[in-house]
Amino acid sequence: MSRTGGTTARRVEPYRQVHFHLRWYLLAWDLDRADWRTFRLDRISGLSATGTPFTPRPLPARSAAAYLREEVSAGRHRAVVVIDAPPAVVGDALRFQDFDVVPLPEGRSRVTARVDSFEWLTLNLVPIGADFLIEEPAEFRDRCKELASRLERAAR
Repeated sequence: MSRTGGTTARRVEPYRQVHFHLRWYLLAWDLDRADWRTFRLDRISGLSATGTPFTPRPLPARSAAAYLREEVSAGRHRAVVVIDAPPAVVGDALRFQDFDVVPLPEGRSRVTARVDSFEWLTLNLVPIGADFLIEEPAEFRDRCKELASRLERAAR
């Protein structure tokens, strides 16, 4: 099944299964599209093995996990935030998100997150219970200002 719910038939040369953010994916060379593709395993049905041997193609990335992360992150929003909390606390709070965390002095952390929406990221940052500073992008800052105004109005 495709992302949109439709059914497609594919002929592929499987490369690796990769676990990423609570899902399993198949990374494979698509014979009909002559390109690499990723498939969520929970959307695959009606498998049939051809028994035809093939030589695995060179992957256009340093690893299957790196390739998958790049593919899954395409089209997502990127945000960089400095949080007044140590990496262990931040990592635990964001464990189901696509992010990188770098420790900073004084128990702070710099997080680079790739998310579907800035609102979703905000809803994951606020429960940490620590102040945070949005370094980029300005659009994320603007969304937080709008959300803060809405929450302030609701609390009156």
